[in-house]
Amino acid sequence: MGVLIGVVVGWFVHTAPIGQPTSARLARSPVAPVAVSDPAATGRDALSASTSLRWVYDQYARSADPSERSLAWHAWSVCVPSFVGVGGRPRAETSLGDGLPFDASRLARLVAMRTLWARCQDFFAGSPVQWLEEARANAERHRAGDLRSRGEQAVTAVEAGNGNEALALIGEIAQRHLPYELRDLSGLVGRWHRDAPRPTDALRDAVLLVVGCDFGMDCSAESELALELCAYNGACTGDLVERSLLAFPEVDRSAVNVARVALAEELRSGRFDAVRYFEPPAL
Repeated sequence: MGVLIGVVVGWFVHTAPIGQPTSARLARSPVAPVAVSDPAATGRDALSASTSLRWVYDQYARSADPSERSLAWHAWSVCVPSFVGVGGRPRAETSLGDGLPFDASRLARLVAMRTLWARCQDFFAGSPVQWLEEARANAERHRAGDLRSRGEQAVTAVEAGNGNEALALIGEIAQRHLPYELRDLSGLVGRWHRDAPRPTDALRDAVLLVVGCDFGMDCSAESELALELCAYNGACTGDLVERSLLAFPEVDRSAVNVARVALAEELRSGRFDAVRYFEPPAL
């Protein structure tokens, strides 16, 4: 079992993006937690609405919709390997402060970490062998693309030089107003133009990071994503918008607000043009 633990945890550590366990409309009222078995969570931002990330995973892991499957992956990767302890057993609550710096954000980070830890406990209800096998299977599914969102697939397509494929995926996201998928597209403008950066690239990527808040993503300070940014990055002040935009310190916040309103309106009206927004180099 030790070999399996090392392989699985090692894979997750080396593939999780910086600042996310795998990973903002202005602040809104937090969604009240619902019971693990309550299907009402599916009508809201399920990541924030459910008190159990296992419930989110079970609800969406076998969905026919890649957007929903990617939510399952997000729920899973919040918990593994962050809350895996020695011998593949779940970490004890008393160990959650280990490694956190003794600075002004320590208490808030510890509170956020405990909240996430509690939401992850249902993943560890079975034996270590059972969930480690599940971890192996999920790692393979993600590697194969089965648990990747359209946004992640668009990034992969750009990296591979398949610009037309990326634009088609972006078009699906825009047509369906998928909030987490829009967030996943943040960074793609800069990637597409990394050989010749433009002054507007960072602004457009910053807007993509937060425009999902206008389409149902919980962006309150108590949202799942806000908790993750606090626990793992030390960004504990303000709502999800404020915490997310710390990734773009050079971008003017008022410019983000103006551009966000414009992008949200284009998406709602069906006038969004992916080629005009991303301005990809010659395809």
